[in-house]
Amino acid sequence: MATFEIDKGRTLRAFTNGTYATHEALYELIDNSQAADASEIYIRAEKGGKLPISRIVVSDNGLGMTPKKLLESLKFAGDRKRGIHEISEYGIGMKVASFSLADECTIVSKTEDGVVCGSFLSIKTIGDNGTFEGPFDEPCSRDYEDLWKQYAVGDKQCGTIIILDKVDIKYSTCKTFIGNTKDHTGLHSRTRIATRYSDKIESGLKIFAVNGRLGTPTLIQ
Repeated sequence: MATFEIDKGRTLRAFTNGTYATHEALYELIDNSQAADASEIYIRAEKGGKLPISRIVVSDNGLGMTPKKLLESLKFAGDRKRGIHEISEYGIGMKVASFSLADECTIVSKTEDGVVCGSFLSIKTIGDNGTFEGPFDEPCSRDYEDLWKQYAVGDKQCGTIIILDKVDIKYSTCKTFIGNTKDHTGLHSRTRIATRYSDKIESGLKIFAVNGRLGTPTLIQ
């Protein structure tokens, strides 16, 4: 009997190329935060200035994941239950959404009992040898504790942070990606995040857009 073979890198590229518009990829990440009972979500654009964005960070104050749960979440097409408003049905959403925006993805998560764990995924490394840095690997290429301190939401003691590096999206700068509340541009467009999550926002969910590492968060509404 013949073996069904898959080139992991090319398969992942096939799933990511043209699969999501930028705002649709963000929906996947926001959906995951909602599923973790987050009440605050921050979408941050970094390392661009007047140049194209090179980093997007999505952080929340949800329940966070244990190392075991984080590893399970990174299975491609893993078993999952889809929420009524979620896009992804086959356990590929977060991975495909992340790689449709960027070539590298770092995930940091902290549970209520204070355990911080993380993983680093590079589409090149996955393509070259089919591997990524998991939450049980030592040594780590990232200081996950330090990344948690940098990007954790407020004083909340748990949550998840997704850091996307080597970003490749249509927006020319951080400023155009974030947009503004006055003209309803970028993330503040009334036809995108504000509309999709209008019922959740009215019920108390807060989604913020932030331009830069130390930028002032602006509420999407």
